[in-house]
Amino acid sequence: MDLSIGRIPHVLIAGDSRGAAERIQKGLQKGGFTSSVETELDEIIDAVDARTPDLVLLDVRNSGADGIETLRLLRTRLQETFVPIIIISKDDVDEIIKAFEAGADDYINEPFHMQEMVARVKSMLRIKFLQDELQNANYRLRQLSIRDGLTGLYNRRYFYERLAIELERAR
Repeated sequence: MDLSIGRIPHVLIAGDSRGAAERIQKGLQKGGFTSSVETELDEIIDAVDARTPDLVLLDVRNSGADGIETLRLLRTRLQETFVPIIIISKDDVDEIIKAFEAGADDYINEPFHMQEMVARVKSMLRIKFLQDELQNANYRLRQLSIRDGLTGLYNRRYFYERLAIELERAR
């Protein structure tokens, strides 16, 4: 798989069935991804905090409302950076709508074909890496707008922005 990022993307597989998650893990490994499996909420959160994954596959088939709450918690934890979350769901429109409202980026119905799963993961990772590039470009543009190109020192724009912040803080 070539997403032109210079490293192998890492996928966190989160759900309440270790057997199903390990089956998905084997399929993703064949697709060229590294992955880890977590089944308990505390372990899922610890895994996200320890190493931000490139994508999360969240199995909400058997967990229902708990799966949606896990999704909300993950979205809150991952708000600093864009990490796509794909849910695996039964063919339940209400559950899928709740998942999208809670922050899911895509879904796949059970039963699924592993090739479709890998294709959806690749698609979401392309979007994620483009988003990362955009964020980096915006950061570089911001730096160019507040620093002198020759000396690298902060310019008048930065001074006025910082002055406004400091005045507000002093009040």
